[in-house]
Amino acid sequence: MKRTFLATCIVASLLTSCSKDDDTDTQPAFKVYAAFNESATAQGYDYVGRVWKDGTVSNLISSYSVSGFFVDGNDVYASGSKSFADGSSVVLLWKNGKADTLAKTISQATSAAIWVANKDVYVTGSVYQKETKSVVAKVWKNGVATNISDGQYLATATDIMVAGSDVYVTGREATAPNGQKNVAKIWKNGKGVALTDATFYASAETVFVSGNDVYAGGFEANSIDKTVAKIWKNQSPITLTDGTNNAFVSDLFVNGNDVYACGSEEIGRYSKAMVWKNGVATALTDGTNKAQASYIVIKDGDVYVLGYEKEGNIDVVKLWKNGKATALSDPTKNGIGEGLFVK
Repeated sequence: MKRTFLATCIVASLLTSCSKDDDTDTQPAFKVYAAFNESATAQGYDYVGRVWKDGTVSNLISSYSVSGFFVDGNDVYASGSKSFADGSSVVLLWKNGKADTLAKTISQATSAAIWVANKDVYVTGSVYQKETKSVVAKVWKNGVATNISDGQYLATATDIMVAGSDVYVTGREATAPNGQKNVAKIWKNGKGVALTDATFYASAETVFVSGNDVYAGGFEANSIDKTVAKIWKNQSPITLTDGTNNAFVSDLFVNGNDVYACGSEEIGRYSKAMVWKNGVATALTDGTNKAQASYIVIKDGDVYVLGYEKEGNIDVVKLWKNGKATALSDPTKNGIGEGLFVK
């Protein structure tokens, strides 16, 4: 994400459907929210946060890019960060367009993902500490920051999910000062567990909790320096790709006994947007352009995926429903998907 490869915020318990009239064939009327960043100018990379809701695009936040997105009832939350020419940065949280500052530092700071549970707002991200020359992974709960890494080596938070009273964060953490060796990691209530052994570079990009099972998705490099798309279920790895091409998982969704993942796999110079269901791969694109699937939601048997596909020189944000794509962003401006909800 995110990103990192990507970043995310989806919750099964929020995906409530409307009732169907038994006397008609009318399908449930779901609301689909998709957050994305769009370049302010053609070919530009100064992004502005936007939201697509049932076919209508509006500004989500102005002058900042979105890195976290969450919909709770009628409230729309976003988080983002911005760096300035003097090296300082700011991390902000928006609720229905109104901003609140989470962190303002003289060094680099980023937000990665956001979660709302029982009106408590959780944001995860990372802050560079000049005094130790390291990056610390953090969680802000209602604006109050807590470190979840010890600051010894570089740590990056990528995603967050709250289940009951437990707060889960995924990411990666270096095991040496130069940051070249690192592990994919998951933190539960601030206590970290490594998912890999630092033999190869790895990262956990997303987390999903279903019942007593905790899933993380991401990638781990192999001996030929290719990244392998992986899921960790209760810390045990599940390999999705054979390691001949670079691939990664960017988001997860568990629906009953079915485990869905989305991401990307390189095909030569290009890449396919991918969905894996219980390990079985389906390509959303044909591999003739660069493409990535970033977020996935399953609702009443329908599979919604947010990502992008390059058209010419432009990255166009797309929403796939059961494999059929709809373009969301301006086809003359670069776009990046940053969050998906179906309610």
